[in-house]
Amino acid sequence: MSLIRGSILVVCAALSWNILSLMFKPKLPPIVEGYFHPKFRRVAEIFRNKIENGKEKGAAFALYYKGELLIDLWGGYADEDSAQPWDNNTLTLAFSISKSMAAITAAKMVEKGWLDYSKPVSAYWPEFKVNSKDNITVEMLLSHQAGLLHPAPNFNSLQDILLNKEELQKEVAEATPEWPSGTQHGYHMLSFALLVDTLLQKADVKHRNIGQIFKEEIADEYGIDFFIGLPYEENYRVTKSTFITTTHTLLGVLLSFDINYIKFYMSAIFNPTSHTASAFKAPKEIEEGDTVYGHTGYGGQVAFADMTNQFGLSYVTNYPSFYFLNDDPRFNDLEKVTYVCFQDYSASQKT
Repeated sequence: MSLIRGSILVVCAALSWNILSLMFKPKLPPIVEGYFHPKFRRVAEIFRNKIENGKEKGAAFALYYKGELLIDLWGGYADEDSAQPWDNNTLTLAFSISKSMAAITAAKMVEKGWLDYSKPVSAYWPEFKVNSKDNITVEMLLSHQAGLLHPAPNFNSLQDILLNKEELQKEVAEATPEWPSGTQHGYHMLSFALLVDTLLQKADVKHRNIGQIFKEEIADEYGIDFFIGLPYEENYRVTKSTFITTTHTLLGVLLSFDINYIKFYMSAIFNPTSHTASAFKAPKEIEEGDTVYGHTGYGGQVAFADMTNQFGLSYVTNYPSFYFLNDDPRFNDLEKVTYVCFQDYSASQKT
């Protein structure tokens, strides 16, 4: 009973503090810019309304159809503290959206004959073969079937990857899977980055890291303004992301009354040795119908390609929420109207 009372007091205190801080925080004028095809005016109106009513503080939303840009909207602030508006040159953290870029990079290497999905990972990374990992194929690793959910024991900060990468690679290579290869599936939330980066670097003919491969083989060729590992000279373009605290995360989850998120976060908090908690251990710095390829990211980020309708859609924000399963209301509202408008646009193209 005392635990329940304590939890209620914490939630009430956090809610009160959040309300008071919002009341006394200076209001910045809403800013929305960009382009939209006339058929998608309703999408632009919803985006503007979210910025104006404060439900969206900084974000960008875009739609490409067969290579044609139909929506390119941005609004809010890249940095509220310095009143720096979000503009068409702004970059922001994409979080796990980068996993889709990693998959595209791997596919490019397969296309060039440098990588084979059916081969064992150890064919490229011999040290990986130990502790029942000799049958893990490239396909299994890329599709989260390897059973290596937990980050390396000494992985506590993103700086560790920069300063201690070889040691972390060694730890991952010596890890024992949580299940026999290919028999189960579990999201490799943070370990995926180190695993795939090492695999691609070992398989690459020039032994480049994944960021270099993506840039040279994909981004430069197609004019894509996306980085896996941001160059220092591009830092000025990056938003100041406002991360939600654990208290605010729990508050948002409880107030959402979403049983799936409540179970997920409760499992991570009250069972710290579970797979969920281990896989969700963050570094200290920080629905299926048609055929769709893409990935969601922490805080509500989304990017996917709808192969049936032949368009690509993306949403990024520098104000992450507790959502990460393609169900953030900020994006969902835009997505629903986009599909409605697209049907009208598609019909107009046929006449």
